Amino acid sequence: MATVNDNGCISVTLAATTPLYSRVTAAGVIAGAAVIDVGVTLEAGVAGQAVAVAARTKPGTHKVIAAAAIASGALVYTAADGEVSTTGSFIRGQAMEAAGADQDVIEIMPLVYPIPV
Repeated sequence: MATVNDNGCISVTLAATTPLYSRVTAAGVIAGAAVIDVGVTLEAGVAGQAVAVAARTKPGTHKVIAAAAIASGALVYTAADGEVSTTGSFIRGQAMEAAGADQDVIEIMPLVYPIPV
């Protein structure tokens, strides 16, 4: 029987060890630069573990991992290793704060529908 989720969080079973705030696919794989994710992990986990994911369509802001320095207000794009950067294949959202370096965690306002560049 089909279910409905209206709280914006979904459960995804991870395919590999995955850091907190990583972009992931429905198959639990860490999303690459040219991959549209289903959302961002709300907990770190290991292969075979089901974790909570903030769906891309969840209202409000999301925490994500920066692949490099990002200015506050900049558009962020999908990047390798489940991260975001200032260039890429799909616009993921707008940075609500700056990232000083690779691996910084920042808050973004997501764009619900991926926009190809």
